[in-house]
Amino acid sequence: MDGFAEFLQEFQRETDRAAAVLGAAYLDSRLEALLREKFVAVPDFVAGLLTSQGGLSSFSARISLAYAVDLISLRAAKDLHLIRRIRNDFAHQPQGLSFETPHIASRVDQFNVLQALRDESGRPIKPLPEPRRRFNVAVAILIRTGIDIRIRDMPPCMTR
Repeated sequence: MDGFAEFLQEFQRETDRAAAVLGAAYLDSRLEALLREKFVAVPDFVAGLLTSQGGLSSFSARISLAYAVDLISLRAAKDLHLIRRIRNDFAHQPQGLSFETPHIASRVDQFNVLQALRDESGRPIKPLPEPRRRFNVAVAILIRTGIDIRIRDMPPCMTR
């Protein structure tokens, strides 16, 4: 969980485009850390899977595998894929996008983690009005409750 507060400070100051890319990159790195905790402790083998041209070097593959081996929920996997798509939208359209752009705002509205927010009495919390703020909250929740807690609670894997 190291670096989370620093990440959040920088993340919130970024432009929309940089926030989309940075949020996805940070989640991708935390997902890689989660998978490393799950895998057998054979560094060369694991590195071959997760780096460069390895089968698990993409954010998409990491999301799908983490769900397939029950490290994350289906709802978290769907949210992570939405973040990946938002990142790709910003990365592949060099100008003219913001979180207010209709198709980006529509993706943000689909986040399961935001729809599941409840107050102390269990009543749904109304979503924040701005899509960028909703995106920021979704990223932070996914980091903390979707991945970092699972890393913390993961039993160590044995060396083979």
